[in-house]
Amino acid sequence: MHGWTLPGFVALEQPNLLGEPEARADLSFGSSIDMARGQIDAARRAELHVRLSALSKRMKGAGGLWRDRLADPRSGAPAGPDDNPDHPAGYTYLLQFIAHDMVDSGLAMGAPGSQAGVINARRRPLMLDSLYGPGPDGALWAYEAEPYNSPDPFLNEPGRMPRNLLRASPCAGAAPAGAPFCPFHDIGRAGAPEPTDPLVADGRNDAHPLMAQMTALLHLAHNAFMRRIADADIDAAVPGVELAYRKFACARALLTLVYRRILRDDVLPRILHPEVEAAYRVRRGGKPLMPHDGVPVEFSRGAFRFAHALVRDRYVFNRFSNLPENVNFLMFSSRRRPERMPLDASWMVDWSLFFDLRDDPAAGLVANLGHRIGPHYRQMLERSNAFQDISEADISGLAQRDMTSALYAGQWSVPALFDR
Repeated sequence: MHGWTLPGFVALEQPNLLGEPEARADLSFGSSIDMARGQIDAARRAELHVRLSALSKRMKGAGGLWRDRLADPRSGAPAGPDDNPDHPAGYTYLLQFIAHDMVDSGLAMGAPGSQAGVINARRRPLMLDSLYGPGPDGALWAYEAEPYNSPDPFLNEPGRMPRNLLRASPCAGAAPAGAPFCPFHDIGRAGAPEPTDPLVADGRNDAHPLMAQMTALLHLAHNAFMRRIADADIDAAVPGVELAYRKFACARALLTLVYRRILRDDVLPRILHPEVEAAYRVRRGGKPLMPHDGVPVEFSRGAFRFAHALVRDRYVFNRFSNLPENVNFLMFSSRRRPERMPLDASWMVDWSLFFDLRDDPAAGLVANLGHRIGPHYRQMLERSNAFQDISEADISGLAQRDMTSALYAGQWSVPALFDR
């Protein structure tokens, strides 16, 4: 279910921003809600897929859209015509993690006599559930234990509960001398004879090396918090196991607060129009960020897909990397290339090449910038081996999948939205 919605399934618990849309029989293909409920005949459905395919083809690898160049806000250096210097490429994959932290689509059965539907399993958006899952007891594979210096022998046995650290493992091979990589770790991986299982709470966070590295960075951040408070002097009367759970909860709360501050003070100002961002500023008495019960489908299946337009075909992962020019980084994960796992030094991310971490305002452009938002996807997102076609009427690629998903999610049609 990752990334698109099947036809004939109603989005049960993903509300529409303006309420339930009504079917419009006067439209040539019916409304989106008709599509979601499977109330469009096969001939109309096939014709619509053909039209979406034609539109998707026009989005493939389109370039030369921009005639101006944006300047770096700090140094004034001009970027390439397709690049946005205010969107270093690290934000592209931070946004992908944020998407996983807001929406996790899955099939669920409705009431007796009703059809199955798609639900959002994220009951608490932006609370790092994509990182922690149901916790160390419910997602055992994502956690590892660290021995305690405790007189209680139970707590000193490796593997006993609670496991309080998120898994991260060194990359394959040794780091080149002088390599400034951070964090120079991969996520945990397991499996025999090849590591086909990512040891993370949300398998989507192993979609490709950049997502795996973003996840490993957050794992290590949690572990750093955990170790900083490991020796904290808390009420000695609290039993050892309970104390360990309390410290885990404290580390999670700290990382969640840091994560939310990054979203509020850094990410949102970069992606929202200043007037929109100001209107929703909680500290300024703005509008509530979540006035609705859940994440609306217009956002999860529509607006937030804008980040796909930011993706580049190629990145400089680190200054020592020797990846070939035509490498498809989307194909490197435990699911697609288990024989190449764990990730080696070529894939280790030097985050200073993906975020502006420098103190010098005149330092120039970050090495990897996100593309400007426009009606085109890069060639990397349109290759059939990464995003295969859904039916004979479709073409391969993420543009087709995004538009098909939006259609079947039961959103308002444009004419009906104008009427409303």
